[in-house]
Amino acid sequence: MLLLPFPHQSEFKKLLTKADGKLCAECHEDIGKDIAAAKVKHQPAENGECTSCHAPHQSEFKKLLTKTEGKLCAECHEDIGKDIAAPK
Repeated sequence: MLLLPFPHQSEFKKLLTKADGKLCAECHEDIGKDIAAAKVKHQPAENGECTSCHAPHQSEFKKLLTKTEGKLCAECHEDIGKDIAAPK
């Protein structure tokens, strides 16, 4: 069992022991490498803000996303929202 020196306070959100991107990369080294090598940089991933799109351990959506891909992406990418809403 991991005992933390200050279990009810942290300088990071959600009482994490490190910033979420650094904490995630400790176990998911491959993802960190993929982000660094990506041709197109996704700003939240680049900034280590994994939890802005992903639930850390459980989600009803694929890839542990917090919402369906289209809805989640459209929150920041207006063009995607318009494309999704456009009649086919």
